[in-house]
This record gives sequence, structure tokens and C-alpha cells, in this order.
Amino acid sequence: MKRLVLLLALCACDGRAGESVRKTFYADGKPWSELHYLRGKPDGVCTTWYASGQKASLGSYTAGQQSGHWQRWHADGELAVDMNYQAGLLDGAYAEHWPDGKPKSRGSYQGGKPEGLWTEWDREGRKTTEGSYRNGEREGVWTGWKADGSVAGHAVYEKGVFLSDPEKKKAALEAAGIH
Repeated sequence: MKRLVLLLALCACDGRAGESVRKTFYADGKPWSELHYLRGKPDGVCTTWYASGQKASLGSYTAGQQSGHWQRWHADGELAVDMNYQAGLLDGAYAEHWPDGKPKSRGSYQGGKPEGLWTEWDREGRKTTEGSYRNGEREGVWTGWKADGSVAGHAVYEKGVFLSDPEKKKAALEAAGIH
């Protein structure tokens, strides 16, 4: 196992008063992370790398909280996650990918909670699950698919609670146009 050595390098930077940069390195001297600070809080670009030198993540902070567009990559360079933050919470479009680049899940967040339509795929690129969130909880009809593409079934949720009552489930499926 490679030993990780963290060397901290704080430097005063030109520009904003109180700005500094923290850099860490692997034992062989390759960069591991670089994070900008303002008055002691993360503020600005944050980048991390794998020991191979491949970029692992890129994003930014504002006043100590994750903000804006963030990306993470698999060790081979394929995009793993593409996401957005606001005030330290996931907010906006979210997309996750399998190591070969195929989609794994897609949806969006609002205030740190999943919101709206979410879709998931298996490693072969076949859709496995789809449904919606409201206020961070599953809501309405969720559909599951088999590997052959046929529908495996439907589940119905109300405020995050699975509806087991057959009549309520039937009414919800009919309202969604599923018979």
C-alpha cells in the first residue's frame, strides 16, 4: 500500500487579504489536493488528484461551504458524478455515471433533497427504476424494469410511504394512466 504523506503548504496569495492555499502531496511528491482559503475558511477552487496524477475532483467553496458546479472522476478519467451545490447543499442537476461512462442515475436536488424525476440504469445501460421525489420523499408511481426491458412492476408512494392498500394503489396507477 502506498503511504500517503500530507505536506501542508500555506502561502499568502496576491489578491484578497487573508487568502491562502493549502496543498497536499503524495509521498512521491505528486499533488493530492489544492484548496483555497479566505480568512481561515475554504473559499475558491478545490482540486484533488489520484496518485496516478489523474484529476479526482474539481469544485469550489464559498465562505466554507461547497458551492456551484462540482465534478468527480473515476480513476481512469471517466466522469463519475456531475453535481451542483448551493450553500453547502446539493441543489440542481445531478448525474452519476458507471466507470465505463454509461449513466447510472439522473435527477435533481433542491436544498439538499432529491426533487422531481429520478432515473437509474444498470451497468449495461438498461433502465431499472424511475419515479419522482417531492420534498425529498418518494411520491407517486415508481416503475421497475427487468433486464429484458419489460416492466417488473409499479410501486406507489405517498409522502415517502409505500402504499400497500390495493385500492389506493389501483387509483394512483389509473390516475397516472397505467392500467
